[in-house]
Amino acid sequence: MSDSSSFHLLDERIQRFIWAEGWESLRDAQEAAIPLIVKADRDVIVAAATAAGKTEAAFLPALTHLLQADPPGLIAYISPLKALINDQFGRLDRLCEQLEVPVWPWHGDISATTKTRFLAKREGVLLITPESLEALLCNRGTSIGSVFERLTFFVVDELHAFIGAERGKQLQSLMHRIERVIGRTVPRIGLSATLGDMSLAADFLRPGKGPAVEMVESKASGNELKILVKGYEEPLVVEPGLMASPVLTPMSMTPWATSNQTLRRPKRPWSR
Repeated sequence: MSDSSSFHLLDERIQRFIWAEGWESLRDAQEAAIPLIVKADRDVIVAAATAAGKTEAAFLPALTHLLQADPPGLIAYISPLKALINDQFGRLDRLCEQLEVPVWPWHGDISATTKTRFLAKREGVLLITPESLEALLCNRGTSIGSVFERLTFFVVDELHAFIGAERGKQLQSLMHRIERVIGRTVPRIGLSATLGDMSLAADFLRPGKGPAVEMVESKASGNELKILVKGYEEPLVVEPGLMASPVLTPMSMTPWATSNQTLRRPKRPWSR
């Protein structure tokens, strides 16, 4: 990591975590994204292949900024899927536990106790779906300003899933409404594995100001996927009456034999 300028921009506690995990280097998307995100002064899109480190490209610098803030801030991670929120909770909680940064999953399957605890602290990382965020705005009413007063970043995962969809319009509205309530612009980070038109994605992330959105597009592939296909053939199955025959001729042992005493060869199954 000695030749990485981006690594040294991260909080020392995050650096120690990376060393403990045995990382030999940062991915190219992480190297490019960290300097753009760590100051929390601009919108950024990170487009990279699956397993190319997009989540870390966003959260390592965002958490660094969070740790340096006083009082602690809040990162709102918005995902289109509850399953993805559960997955990200497992990934982030291990790092954030060492940083003493709370992580709050919020969707229909999360207990009211967890949600109440978040509303009491209002800091750390909030993992939420657009629908749950909509419900939160509706249910909290005039207290939304205090809930999000320390909001530092919006992180929108699977950005491509929102572009051109009704949920995308809903998401744009939600982020705009929160910014209007707290009276300031909140940096937005978009994460995606597949973006055909980066300028279209930028216009979606920050309507009317797309050209100002910084782009990080990784050409590196994710982890190599290897598939091993094996086939197996079961032994010949001898029909019960055949075992009593004193003589087996080669013809009688073939699957196409016309003799009354034949061997039946089962079909060969294949695993995928």
